[in-house]
Amino acid sequence: MVAIVFLLWQCRNGEGTVEKLSKVDGSQYVGSKACESCHKEIVQQHLKTAHYNTTKSATNDQDIIGGFTSAKNLYDFGNGNQVRVEKRGDSVYQVAYVQGDEMKIQSICVLFGAGKHAQSYASWVGDKLVQLPLTYFVEHQALSNSPGYPNKIVYNRVITSRCMECHTTFAEVIKTNGNLEEFSKKSVMYGISCEKCHGPAADHVAFHTKNPKDTIGKNIISTKGFTRQQQIDMCAVCHSGTMNELQPPFSFKSGDQLSDFYAYNIVAPDIESLDVHGNQYGMLSLSECFVKSEMTCNSCHNSHEREDGHKNVFSQKCMNCHSRRLHNFCSNKAVTMNRLEENCIDCHMPARPSNAIMFTDQGTKKKTGVQMRTHYIKIYPEETKTIVAYINKK
Repeated sequence: MVAIVFLLWQCRNGEGTVEKLSKVDGSQYVGSKACESCHKEIVQQHLKTAHYNTTKSATNDQDIIGGFTSAKNLYDFGNGNQVRVEKRGDSVYQVAYVQGDEMKIQSICVLFGAGKHAQSYASWVGDKLVQLPLTYFVEHQALSNSPGYPNKIVYNRVITSRCMECHTTFAEVIKTNGNLEEFSKKSVMYGISCEKCHGPAADHVAFHTKNPKDTIGKNIISTKGFTRQQQIDMCAVCHSGTMNELQPPFSFKSGDQLSDFYAYNIVAPDIESLDVHGNQYGMLSLSECFVKSEMTCNSCHNSHEREDGHKNVFSQKCMNCHSRRLHNFCSNKAVTMNRLEENCIDCHMPARPSNAIMFTDQGTKKKTGVQMRTHYIKIYPEETKTIVAYINKK
């Protein structure tokens, strides 16, 4: 038996109070709240999005989905090895037990994931951020071994700046030793905020506060004049799967050419090599819709608004190119035109299991991929048959 390792990291005493201004190359961040005075409606909508909520400091217990008091607050690895989610005092912990004896404890400091598919947890160990052994999976309403972890209790997977680049607006690296990076806890800007795409806004806010009548945005990145590739690269920096770094994470800014910062494998030779989690651009790039048009991610998505579950809204985007008027609309005769116009998505972009984000049943140890919507747009005969049968039953 190993000796008990008792790491009672009190996240809430040293982390979560992000400084107002974080510096990158002389630029300064101010946070989304500073944008509200001029862009109130846009900011308030954006605060509800999965992007904005993709990371949070775990200062509010209600943000931890699944809870920590029910009978489902544990995962059993077998052979007397368990990890439980427990609240002790003001903090919530993942506690490891071996044959009923407490072996290790670390607090939940940072929440990863907006809770649409899953929520994973991280803990500060000094200035390093490590992923905790359990992740909550929404589809199964249960905790499971964190994705990519072996079937044993592990507390030491270090979260890198590349992970943080896609889950935060900014995180300042203060020390690097190989893959072991240390961050300034008070310079982490959680979530994907306005400044992720538009750049640090301190100078912008300062100028327009002094010049309220000047309606032309100064000292800010405007995406309106971006080329197609610039628009795509802005999203692809985080939605292109695994890429090899040519420059440090957080160097890329909107409007840059992504290939200057990453040797990327966005376009794969076949769809089977791509995963529905994280490589949306790779899948989209193989779709005829993309190849034969000038579409970008923004052709379908409004990054300022929460769009979850609004299939009719996305379907209307499809009909900008495929419509009755253009005589190239869906030719399926088994469903009325009106019903078809309500939902193009389930037939042409069905949910597919991820090979990267897997739920492991703690009883059978069977692994199931989390269902995520594919961005490889095409005709899926079997899915269409199932959906048509369901619609006609209603």
